[in-house]
Amino acid sequence: MPASPAHSSETAPPFSHRFLHRVEPEGVAAFLAVEARLMAAARRYPGFVAETAPTAVGREPHAGRMLYASELSFTTPGAFMGWMDSQERRDLLCAAERDGYRYEGRSDWEGYARWLGEAGGASVPIWKVNLLVLLVL
Repeated sequence: MPASPAHSSETAPPFSHRFLHRVEPEGVAAFLAVEARLMAAARRYPGFVAETAPTAVGREPHAGRMLYASELSFTTPGAFMGWMDSQERRDLLCAAERDGYRYEGRSDWEGYARWLGEAGGASVPIWKVNLLVLLVL
């Protein structure tokens, strides 16, 4: 499902976080209901940019759990962390986690270029920053 944009940032690309959800087959309906509530709340949070609804991506070979992927984008990493640590999100997850709701996440950090680009105002090629870090190391 395509991302649904809300607000755009003029200065930097949005910060995106990808989630991988492992769901027991009998818990898919409850999982999708929790995700719908979380997505509705995230849309109202400051800095929200876009989201993708959970999409089935397969099944775990050994455990048989269903795998779902989703993505959430905010204007900055700080806005994203504000949502992740918000009381509203915690309240929504509390009961769901007791019933077995779990997720894993991976962020789109783009190396160190994101912070240098934001700090200097100019776009810094990612490969140059990563090469500089590699040379220093």
